[in-house]
Amino acid sequence: MADVYLSIGSNEGDRLQNLQKSIQLLSIIPDVYILQLSSVYETEAWGTGEQPKFLNAVVKIQTMIKPHELLKYIHGLEKELGRQREKRWGPRTLDIDILLYDSIVYSDAQLIIPHLHFQERRFVLEPLAEIAPHLIPPVSNGLQVIELLENCSDSSNVTRIAARLQEY
Repeated sequence: MADVYLSIGSNEGDRLQNLQKSIQLLSIIPDVYILQLSSVYETEAWGTGEQPKFLNAVVKIQTMIKPHELLKYIHGLEKELGRQREKRWGPRTLDIDILLYDSIVYSDAQLIIPHLHFQERRFVLEPLAEIAPHLIPPVSNGLQVIELLENCSDSSNVTRIAARLQEY
């Protein structure tokens, strides 16, 4: 079984409901077991142009599914919840990224593990540090997640909100 950390986010429609529904859908994928859910954080959009704020969270799962197959499931969930891939970093009903997959370091045209920008994004590091502060990701120069957060140069506002994701 692999320990996998996923980042989930939404900035279109009922953002909290989209996150909640993504957890429900993840929980019914065969051989996916949800272990931990972070709080929900409201954040500025990353990337291009004016767009609504995101709600973001991190989910720890265990799975026997290989990374590419897991990515196919994730893209299916995003599509089921109405995501349309029209504009890079544009608004979306659901965005799920594989942040970490055990200690794998892997890259091809479809998938990069660990996620290419996770160490640069406060909206990823805040919820990840909440559930795995002492985790040492590969390619982190031996730094724990909490240390990556402390050293993060991203100054965007990340606000923990009262709402928490419910376990499926």
